[in-house]
Amino acid sequence: VRPDVEYVGNDHAFLQPLLVTIYFSGSVPQNLIRERIPIKISVSVSEEYNNFMAPVIRAKAWSVCQSEPSEPALLVPLHYTGSDDFSMGAYTQDVTIPFLPLPRTFDFTDPRQWATLSKEIECWLVNKVQDSSLPYWTWGKDAFWLTFIGAHPRFPDGEWSVWDPRIPVEGTFIEEWL
Repeated sequence: VRPDVEYVGNDHAFLQPLLVTIYFSGSVPQNLIRERIPIKISVSVSEEYNNFMAPVIRAKAWSVCQSEPSEPALLVPLHYTGSDDFSMGAYTQDVTIPFLPLPRTFDFTDPRQWATLSKEIECWLVNKVQDSSLPYWTWGKDAFWLTFIGAHPRFPDGEWSVWDPRIPVEGTFIEEWL
């Protein structure tokens, strides 16, 4: 996998976050299950980059019977301070992405649900992330425009809802759309 890169000034670049969902096919006979089944997930960065960055993984088990996780499912570091210490202490703040994963009941064909999701992302960007120099701003801005177009597929023609002017009409997705 090769995530997008966010360039910051002439000296630094940040890999954009990846959202990974893992499903398990098949079933296990109940008589073999004595406790939770341990799962091993491995993520690594190419050896040439090991001195500069390390992946940070947060996981939350999610029951298929739940329509949504019982607590925020995605917790990501908001800002890397540049320290050589790759522990969570190198990050100044954690931020939840409360709108992910989407509920199983999300209807991809319903513009009203896209509009609601778009508004949630807009509020998250301007109230939580706030700083447009952070990689999560770029990611969130693209997610906002993707959901905005889901709500208003004729944009820029037709009618559309007003969005917070702090979110510019720029980014990979929206620039291709226009």
